[in-house]
Amino acid sequence: MVLWIACTDTDALHDLVAERGGVIQSPLADGPFGRFFVAGDPDAYAITFHTARN
Repeated sequence: MVLWIACTDTDALHDLVAERGGVIQSPLADGPFGRFFVAGDPDAYAITFHTARN
């Protein structure tokens, strides 16, 4: 399964996930869909968060 979730401020969300003890599987980076990072959920699924583009 692949799950991508758009957000308005990827950097701020990354920092919030890290501050709250979340697992960051891939650090912040710039990609073809904007700025993104990958976090793991409690069941070990990878979730990619990326900056929403208008």
